[in-house]
Amino acid sequence: MALYLALNPDGTGVVSEANPIQTKHSSEGEAITVPVYLFNDGKRKNVENDTNPPALIYTNIQIKVEGVAYTLAQPLTGSISDVTVTCDSVSGWNLGTIIKSGLERMRIEELLTANSCRVTRNYSADGKASSLSAHSTLAVFTAETTSVSLALPSPNDTTYDTAGTFLSGGVSITTGLDPSFLSQAVNNLEATNIIKSNNALKYANNSLIKIDNEIMKVVAVVGTDIQVIRGYGTAREAHSQNATIYCVGIVDLTPVTHKFFIKNDPPAGLPTQKKKDIKIVIVADEEPL
Repeated sequence: MALYLALNPDGTGVVSEANPIQTKHSSEGEAITVPVYLFNDGKRKNVENDTNPPALIYTNIQIKVEGVAYTLAQPLTGSISDVTVTCDSVSGWNLGTIIKSGLERMRIEELLTANSCRVTRNYSADGKASSLSAHSTLAVFTAETTSVSLALPSPNDTTYDTAGTFLSGGVSITTGLDPSFLSQAVNNLEATNIIKSNNALKYANNSLIKIDNEIMKVVAVVGTDIQVIRGYGTAREAHSQNATIYCVGIVDLTPVTHKFFIKNDPPAGLPTQKKKDIKIVIVADEEPL
C-alpha cells in the first residue's frame, strides 16, 4: 500500500470510502479541525503481496484535495432555467455542493436520481465569480474543494496537537511534513553538519529535511541535535534561528506517522458531517533508499 491515510496515530483506521474522514462542525456552524495521519507501511506502490520490498524513500510529497468529477450525459443550454444536470453519476455530490464546468458554477439544490440533480445555475451568491454558458455532452463537472482546508501541525507545539496555519480551501500541502523550528542559526560553511531542532526526534535516520531552499540528509538524531549531510542535491545556505524545518523525504525504516489537519467550512444552513464530494490524495515519488 505504500503511503496511505489513517484516522489513528498508530496507522490503523485506514481511510477509505467505507471508513471516510468525517469533517464536522459545532452547533453554531463553526468548522472543527480533524487530525489525519500519513503512514508509510514500507511496501511498494502497485505491488501485490509485497513481502520483501527494498528500503524505500518517498520524496516530492503532496497532499492534495480533489473534487469528485463526472461527465455530462445530456447537454445543458445557456438558459438559467435549464436546471437539471444529468451525468454518468452524481455519487458523493451532496445538497449544497458547488460544481463547476468551464467558467460556470452551479449549486446543487436536490439530488433527483443516481445520475441527476437539480441546480441553481450561474451560482455566485457566495461572492465567487461565475459565467452562464452552455455545456456539451461529455463536459466535465467537478465539485469545488474551496470549503476544505489543510494545515500542518504548529512547529511550536512538539506534541503536534495544535494545527498551524490553514491553507486556503482546496490548496495542497507541498512544503513538506512534520514542521519544527531551527532553534539555533546555522551558517553555510562546509564543516557545519549539526543543526538543532525543537522537535528533532520527528526525523528518522536517512530521511530528508529541508530548511529554506536547502535539502539535507539525516544521518543521526541525538536529543535536539540532528546530524546531517548538508546541501543534499541543493546548494548549502545559511539559515536563521526559528526557520522552519520540514521533512521532505520519508523513509520506511521506522513506523512513524505524519500528522496534518483537515477542516470543512460547511455551506450556511447546510451542516455537513461527511463530505464525500472531495478526495484527499497523496502524490509522491518512490525511490530506493
